[in-house]
Amino acid sequence: MTAPSHVFEPKDGPDLRDQLGAVAYDMGSRAIFALLGGIDRLQERTLDALQVRPGNSVLELGCGSGALTEKLIRRGASVVGVDQSKGMLRRAGRRAPQATLIRTDILEFKSAQKFDRVLIAFVLHHMDAEARLLTLTLARTALKPGGLVGVLDWTVPDRAGLRWALHGLLAAVEPSSALDWLESGFDTHLKQVDLVSIGSRTLAMGVAKVVVAGTNSRSAD
Repeated sequence: MTAPSHVFEPKDGPDLRDQLGAVAYDMGSRAIFALLGGIDRLQERTLDALQVRPGNSVLELGCGSGALTEKLIRRGASVVGVDQSKGMLRRAGRRAPQATLIRTDILEFKSAQKFDRVLIAFVLHHMDAEARLLTLTLARTALKPGGLVGVLDWTVPDRAGLRWALHGLLAAVEPSSALDWLESGFDTHLKQVDLVSIGSRTLAMGVAKVVVAGTNSRSAD
């Protein structure tokens, strides 16, 4: 049963397991990308690709512990972050107190607000195919006219050694849906929800990619 949607308040303290999970997530992310250019560089290049500008409104689906949320705020964006984990949202609130954080399952999120940008970072590989399409549909319908969706996630690297290492990593620490994501990729899902890729950038020595998409083939403003 999904958690009800509500604006997260700092007093909404997580249980110890949830809190430790959020800390472990941050430490693990830094460790994984340490030899691939670093997590901060990956995140900044993602926001460059999405062309986040001062004054942009951004919906972050699966904001996690708020590392990207913080960087979005620093760029002058107003951010609504959605996540189901209290532990993650508590850390996100500390990093980006200016953001509006909402605790709910992504698929249960509803808002009348429209956004200039929607960001989905390392979320879709956790989902089955149906949930991915529902999430991307939500992203598309949340856009203002001319808005952009950014999807950051794992991708198949060109180098054989990195392909082997990535498959081993995902098999060890990620759900089985992650390998399915690698096989199906970005474009397959985007096309099914009428989102058109208008640009992409390979990151972290080829193991990750950000794809920027819109509701038509126009370039970003």
